[in-house]
Amino acid sequence: MSGSMSVQTRFSLAIPGKTSRLKEVRRFVARHGRRANLSEEVINAMRTAVDEACANIIEHAYHGVADQIVNIEVTVKPDCFVVSLRDQGAPFDRKAYREPDVRELTRSRASGGLGVRMIHALMDQVEYSSKGRTNEIRLTKFTRHQTDNLGKR
Repeated sequence: MSGSMSVQTRFSLAIPGKTSRLKEVRRFVARHGRRANLSEEVINAMRTAVDEACANIIEHAYHGVADQIVNIEVTVKPDCFVVSLRDQGAPFDRKAYREPDVRELTRSRASGGLGVRMIHALMDQVEYSSKGRTNEIRLTKFTRHQTDNLGKR
């Protein structure tokens, strides 16, 4: 990321809760990641994590009801790149979440179940919050040492 950037910049996108719109979200994240001079490796990690988080909102918070909106906001700061996803669906109960047994998933050949784990592995910081009816997941990638941070957590 350019060292000359001293203020934060925000970009917003709102999509209906349809998985067919995830490609648009991935392009949005990549476009702003490139404008922020992030490496392609970091952009790909961000794209994958945001795609998975949006898919989880569509499937679990909105239960596939396509007329619900997912609001995506990219914030570019001098030291980090943040993507916030907001929805009005069922909140993610982080306390009730149990990380799946990867060996059991492999043995049973189950698809899915590893999204939250993958999001945390790709991002430097993942925060969940709910205020009123609005839920937010904030995905942060610190940019001071991009490649050093890739894949941590």
